[in-house]
Amino acid sequence: MNSYTIGLDIGGTKIAAGLIDKQGRCLHDVTLPSLPDDSEAMFKQVKASVDRLVEKGNAPTHSIRGLGIGVPGKVDRERGIAVMQANLPWRNFPLISRLKEYYPWPILLDHDVAAAAYGEWVHSRGVRRRHSFT
Repeated sequence: MNSYTIGLDIGGTKIAAGLIDKQGRCLHDVTLPSLPDDSEAMFKQVKASVDRLVEKGNAPTHSIRGLGIGVPGKVDRERGIAVMQANLPWRNFPLISRLKEYYPWPILLDHDVAAAAYGEWVHSRGVRRRHSFT
């Protein structure tokens, strides 16, 4: 059975979403504009990006293993809250709990730079090094 993960990069101008296979290949992607003037409109745009990606990839819900999200600014990883982003409308926004209303998968939230650095470390040609520069 095929299984996938979804990655979201949420920024002030766009939301980039990718459907990733077990080998780390991005099979499908979706990019939608951010709506940074209203927190609820922005959340709906995030949800729309996930929905469009799943539809585009023809990925059944049970085949999705998890959703990882990177946002700029301060996050509370333990509680899944977007604490403060200078270019987004969210202040103490419960992003993970809101997404859990729609999706049954494990969902992780982190600062976008930390998420990018971790991804680079994990997927850097299959070699894990103690130290890495990104």
